[in-house]
Formats: sequence, C-alpha cells, structure tokens
Amino acid sequence: MSAMPRTAQGKRFALLALLLSGWLGCSEQDLSIGWQDLGGTDAPVTGRNDAPVSGDGDATVSGRIDASVSGDADASVSAEAGRFVIIWRDDFDTLDPGRWEVAEHTFEENYADFSLANAVADAGFLKLGIRVKPTGSAGKPYTAAEVRTWATFTCGKFLVRSRVAPAVGVATTFFGFHDFFQDSAAQNWNEIVIESAAPSRIDYVYTRENPSAPAGKERVASTSTVPFDAAAGFHVYGFEWTPNEVRYLVDGAVTQSLSADIAARLTRPKRIVMSAYPSTRLARPFDASGLPSEAWYDWIEVYRFTGPCPTGVDGGTDAADAPDYRE
Repeated sequence: MSAMPRTAQGKRFALLALLLSGWLGCSEQDLSIGWQDLGGTDAPVTGRNDAPVSGDGDATVSGRIDASVSGDADASVSAEAGRFVIIWRDDFDTLDPGRWEVAEHTFEENYADFSLANAVADAGFLKLGIRVKPTGSAGKPYTAAEVRTWATFTCGKFLVRSRVAPAVGVATTFFGFHDFFQDSAAQNWNEIVIESAAPSRIDYVYTRENPSAPAGKERVASTSTVPFDAAAGFHVYGFEWTPNEVRYLVDGAVTQSLSADIAARLTRPKRIVMSAYPSTRLARPFDASGLPSEAWYDWIEVYRFTGPCPTGVDGGTDAADAPDYRE
C-alpha cells in the first residue's frame, strides 16, 4: 500500500482548501496535510437504492434519543443543515496509509480482536472481514476489522456507501469518535454513530462523557429498522453535524435527529471510523456459522461545514501530534 501521489494540481487544490478554511470559518482539523481531494459538488449524495426491501422487524429499542425524530426527507431543515462543501472522497482503490489507520484492539462488547489482515482494499471496495481464528490462537476466538482516519474533524457532513456484513449478530458501523486514547489524563467519550446489522436493524447512537456513569460514559441508542435488506445491496449512510443539530441520513433521507442541547455536548474533534465485528449488543445473537463474512464499503465522502463550529477540548490529537502516533 502506498500514499496517493500529489500532483501540482493537487498542491494547488490543497492551498485553495487552506485558504477557504480560514475564510469560511471551518473547524475541520486535518492531520494528513497533503491528501485533500478537492472538487465535486456539495449536493447531497443519495446513492443507489438497489437492495430488495425487507420487512424484518426484529429490532428492539435499546435506549432513547431525546430529540425530534423525522422519518422522511420532507422534514423541516435548519438553515445551517445545507451549508456543506466537499473536501475529499475516497473510492478505496487502495487503503492509503497516509489517510487510514488500521486498528489492533478490542473492547468488551466485541467478541473478536481487530486484525490488520482483515482490512483490505480490493476491486474498488474496502472490505472488513470477520473470521474464526485457528484453533489454539491467543485472545478472543474471532478476528474482525476497523479503520479510522488519522485526521480529526468537527462540524461537517459524513457519508459512506456500504453493504452490511450478512452474518447474523455482526455490526457494521460508520461513526465519528473522539480519540481519547491520545489523552492519558481522561477518557473523554464523544461519539456520533450509525450501526447496522443484517437484515434490517439500524442503531442511531451518541455517546458522551459522564463521570458519574459506568466507565465514565453515557451511551444513548435508538434502534429501529430500515425498509430493505441492508446486507443485500449498497446504501448510503451518514450524518450531518452542526453546532445546533445532528441529523442521521439513510439514502439521503433524514431518519433521526438530535436536538441542539445534545449537539452542544458532542463538540469534541472526532476521527471517522468504519468497523465490522460480532457484537454483544444485538437482539439476534451472534452466529459464528455465518463466518467468514465481510462488510463492503464503496466510497466515503467528507464535507466541511461552512459556518462557525465550536471545537470543544481536543484530547491531544492535533496536527503537531500526528507524526508522533502514526505507525
């Protein structure tokens, strides 16, 4: 794998991005200076609705999101919600190590250990695999995969076109995550998450720091279904994040919304993450007979919010730190 070459045109685009950033007041923090891919349109991306419809309704509500919920694209939109400009797109022709970190860790709700070998770019897709470990292997009995940007971002629009892993009990995710691992003094949880599972489950989640809660975090999830088999075809998932609102999107429609008081507490800079792993949180128990399995990601687009955005307190991940923790 190798970083994408920089042409003279790319350098001019990068300089233009820097100038626009200062002029427009954007608070996106780029830890990988030199790989911005500027251009394209700032119109919403709706992707393809090429999957069959599934009426599955096995999901249960695992929490609550104390904000307004809008179930269609005609819902009222704040004045800020349309002010986004694309800054880069990755079509996953390669898995660029200058843009993406491949994770090697696990956590309590994950039946697997993340593995470098399970994240590959192949035939224009990022493929995140879930597999059974060989007999006698150390650690957990399965391997899974996660990739995350080196860069951190604040307000913006973040879209991915993906196909959910078909194995039962496996979560396929797309989210913004505050990298508190770089802050040894505190665990400042701050996440905006879309998490899907076959055939039709979807979770809209936010997590924020709460010292009085277990592990110092408060996780709030709203669980529902989408009107299609998410493992049978590609759909576009994402979220718009402004100082006054967070709006979750599926195929261009607003499917869930967080109010201003919640958005005001989600301001910490975040890395953009994609993962696929066997989860303890799903109503349908993990079934290892469905392995090996893969979640496929076709492309990702990152848009800058053009208005002012509070940056919160960054936990040590800024541009000056990037060379110190890259591998």
